Amino acid sequence: MPSNQGHSIADMSKVMFDYFKHLTALSTGSVLLLVTLLEKLFKDPLWKPLIVAAYVGFTLSILAALIAMIVVASFVGHPGNRTERSLGVFGVAATLALVTFFMGIGCLVTFAIKNWY
Repeated sequence: MPSNQGHSIADMSKVMFDYFKHLTALSTGSVLLLVTLLEKLFKDPLWKPLIVAAYVGFTLSILAALIAMIVVASFVGHPGNRTERSLGVFGVAATLALVTFFMGIGCLVTFAIKNWY
């Protein structure tokens, strides 16, 4: 493998790792925002199932992003770890992290709008 290709794979892996690190931070912050909304603003909230769906979405997003980060970290310095299986696990984890994050955001926004108006 040419050294510039290995270098670009390492750079790409770092970017993907940072992406999932930020997604994890956003999901964690959203959980804290939801807890604060429930504790301080909405004593008797409407549409309570949205709260559960948001928590589930953000929790699954965090877990899937962590799995994707572990797979990406295994690629750095070890190009032999890039097997079809590991790329498949990464693809599923990355998709699940993104989809469940947007599900959580959608539920959080809908919950906030419904309870403020």
